[in-house]
Amino acid sequence: MTWGLRKLNDTFGECGRPKIGWQIDPFGHSKEMANIFAQLGFDALLLGRIDYQDKAYRWKSRTPEVVWRASSSLGKDYINSILFDVF
Repeated sequence: MTWGLRKLNDTFGECGRPKIGWQIDPFGHSKEMANIFAQLGFDALLLGRIDYQDKAYRWKSRTPEVVWRASSSLGKDYINSILFDVF
């Protein structure tokens, strides 16, 4: 992440800094991930894969997006959304 963010900054300047994170194939989501993404300056996070039962529930209840709270000392909340599969 550090190398990638430096490369983007060197290439595009501050306007090239990503504001949305993307976890393609995570193996669990912990509160610490929320803290890490908050410290990286992300405003939102997209998840590529989650448990099939959780995903079915979220689509059925129309709640694929939630507010994920990082540590209260960081003072950062951001949107967490699930990518839609067409398969």
